[in-house]
Amino acid sequence: HAYALMRKTGAYLWGLSTSQNAYCMQKDRISCNNGLVNGYFNGFITRPDCKELYRTFYDATEDSEFSVRHFAKDGVVLRYKMYAGVTRPHKNSGGLQEKFAEGTCGKDRRKTEE
Repeated sequence: HAYALMRKTGAYLWGLSTSQNAYCMQKDRISCNNGLVNGYFNGFITRPDCKELYRTFYDATEDSEFSVRHFAKDGVVLRYKMYAGVTRPHKNSGGLQEKFAEGTCGKDRRKTEE
């Protein structure tokens, strides 16, 4: 479904609702507006020669940058408002939690990257 809709709308990126709150979700809506696509579950059509999509900021802003760059390029980002990922980011080790852990200069590094 997502690939066909991407081709129809000219989108190259899709993702889920960023909120797990049922009041924020909409059962029959796929947004085409600018908005965050989380990195934990998304799909995209790669364009390796498209330099304006290359990441230039740091890890802490990666998802935001990826979403904004795609919207700026394509004018559309698909977000399935009826689905959300159930995540527990602070209960698992690794990733940004480990990189920005207190006691490892992580707090200062996070401020710098944000």
